Amino acid sequence: MRHLLCATCAKDKQNGTRQIYARSPIGEPAEFERIVWGVAKTPTAEQRTMSVNGEPMTLTAGQFDCDLCNAPIRPGERACAQSVWAEGGMWAKGIGHWESEFLELS
Repeated sequence: MRHLLCATCAKDKQNGTRQIYARSPIGEPAEFERIVWGVAKTPTAEQRTMSVNGEPMTLTAGQFDCDLCNAPIRPGERACAQSVWAEGGMWAKGIGHWESEFLELS
């Protein structure tokens, strides 16, 4: 899972990679989180187009949207990229670093 979060929703998040849940005694895998802070870039047209029932839908240009509260994240504003994955999952061999597509990293 990956989220782009506004500064308000991510106010308690700290840069870094950490385990957030231990493996359970019944075999559920551990979970990990990567937090990266930066400054929002200007979105591309591709980043502001989504598919709804197979049809392209253009979102408001010139901003990203917080994946938790839907607040606008405008270019130049501080924002947070959050990645969460399960042990042994698709990112087990290393996180697919996507943050620089959306943020100027600090």
